[in-house]
Amino acid sequence: MGRLAMIGAMAVCLAALSACGSDSGPTAADPSAQTNQSEVEQTVQNYFGFLRDNKPDQACEAMTPEYAREVAYREVALNNDSQDCPRAMASIASVIGDDFKPRIAATKVSGNSATVTLDADGGQGSGTLELTQAGSTWKISGERD
Repeated sequence: MGRLAMIGAMAVCLAALSACGSDSGPTAADPSAQTNQSEVEQTVQNYFGFLRDNKPDQACEAMTPEYAREVAYREVALNNDSQDCPRAMASIASVIGDDFKPRIAATKVSGNSATVTLDADGGQGSGTLELTQAGSTWKISGERD
């Protein structure tokens, strides 16, 4: 099991993203796709920054309401403690280290859905975040190994 999956079981964790990139970004002929890719990547960077800076409320706001509930539920299952999303994210932020610095290895946007594949040194932290566009804002809606 990759570290992102373990973190996902704890509710997806983080520190700071050390680099951004993409394996197959949009072309200059499609500026809206490039804008969406940039917004998606910025959402992921912000999410990890909120965790790194111990801002659990903002980390939860970067998620869809459904995913925020899922994260809180998983934290309850792991710790037998009643949790809401901010408490779950605060718990996660307290156990992650500054040495966990995944980078964006690939970003794919299709309509109002996106995936961001993360990679980290030694494969620890590799995984994929799923995002959904809600109005003009991108929100993290799930993760997978």
